Amino acid sequence: MADALNANNVFRVDASGQIYTDSVRVDGTTIKRDTSSGRLEVGQIGNGQIGDSFMTVLRGGLTAATGAAGALSLQNTSGAARIVKSTIVYVIAATGTAATFDVGIGSGASTSYDTIIDGANANAAGVYDYGKDKGTNGVGGSILWPNNEYITVTISAGPGSFSGMYIIDYTGIGY
Repeated sequence: MADALNANNVFRVDASGQIYTDSVRVDGTTIKRDTSSGRLEVGQIGNGQIGDSFMTVLRGGLTAATGAAGALSLQNTSGAARIVKSTIVYVIAATGTAATFDVGIGSGASTSYDTIIDGANANAAGVYDYGKDKGTNGVGGSILWPNNEYITVTISAGPGSFSGMYIIDYTGIGY
C-alpha cells in the first residue's frame, strides 16, 4: 500500500501504518512542524510556555584539552534558571595517562567545578553519570543551573588521545 492522504489532506499514512502530519492540536495547544527547518513548534499552554516545562537535551563533543574548563564551557543564556536533571559523559577514547575529569556548575567560564561529577576516570572508556560517578563533591541528583552560569568539564592531565561527548538533560522551572 502506498502512502495515502486522508480526505482533508491533514495527515498521511504510510505502508507500515505510521501516521504523519505537519500539525496537531491537543487540548487547545497546536504543535506543528516548521517546513523550512523541520523543528517542532509548540504554542502556549495555559499561562506559560511549553519550553519551561519540558526536558531539553544538550549533547556535543568534548575538547581534548587540559586546564580549568578546557574540555567544555557551556553557558546558560536562556534568561532564566534551569534544573539539570541528568548529566552523562561518554569517554570514547581514554587519555592514555592517569587523569580524572570534573563536571560542575559555576559563575566562571574558565573555572573548574565538580558539583556534578567529581574525579571520574578519564583514562577508561565508558559512560559516566551524575549519580553513580558523583565522587566526593557531586550532588548525585538534580542541580540548579542559574542564568548566565556555566557547566564546565575539566580534564586533570594531558588529554593524549582523549575523545568524548556530553549529554545534559535540563528543564525550566516556569509553569
